[in-house]
Amino acid sequence: MVLSIVLSAAFASPPAARTLGAAEEAAKAGVARTQEAQARNRRTDDEAVVRSALTAMGDGNTMGEHVTSFLAARGIQVAIAKQPEGAKVAGARLTVSDRLPRYPRVLGPYIAEAATRLRLAAQPDTAEREYMVRSTVARVWLELGGDHAGLPEIEPLIGYRDSTLSGLMTPWIDRAQPRDIGRATGKKSLQELCSSPAQNAACEAAEKDYVAFMLAEREWRQVNAHLVHP
Repeated sequence: MVLSIVLSAAFASPPAARTLGAAEEAAKAGVARTQEAQARNRRTDDEAVVRSALTAMGDGNTMGEHVTSFLAARGIQVAIAKQPEGAKVAGARLTVSDRLPRYPRVLGPYIAEAATRLRLAAQPDTAEREYMVRSTVARVWLELGGDHAGLPEIEPLIGYRDSTLSGLMTPWIDRAQPRDIGRATGKKSLQELCSSPAQNAACEAAEKDYVAFMLAEREWRQVNAHLVHP
């Protein structure tokens, strides 16, 4: 009996150790709560940034409104995520990289590119399809106040330069045609790619979409001549 009591006393944690252990657990719990609150605040901030970008895109802007309406019609949610890509679509979610500055003039073109590639995904991968992507990206950026004379600077408020976006937009701003983009990217034209009868249905649909797109683009250039080269 005495031995049992002695052993219990020997192996029992001293009061100071028990107090220290409780303090450590409380500290860990406090850190966890702080991290959870910070993550919640980041999510709230990110949601506000996305809303701001989408609102700016659709605020009386022709191309920006087309993009946001397409996303809404498809039920696609836009969010900021940790990813190396500027923007991508997976399922019903379009995500833009958390590495990008949180400004509409930066996020808007990336959202436009991902949304337009999704819209045209069923079409053959042609120079015309790439032209439509670049046209949309450039016009969304110009509608958001982008100044083509300053490229590759995308957001002058912070001096942000982006060679990827600039490379997409500059040919269109300089009035490159689909054949020019085809030569630069190695993509064939609709006429070249659609020589096979098996591709006729998809090609016919793509050509109708392209013709309608170009008519709308011509009207856009007339209304927004002040935004682009004369």
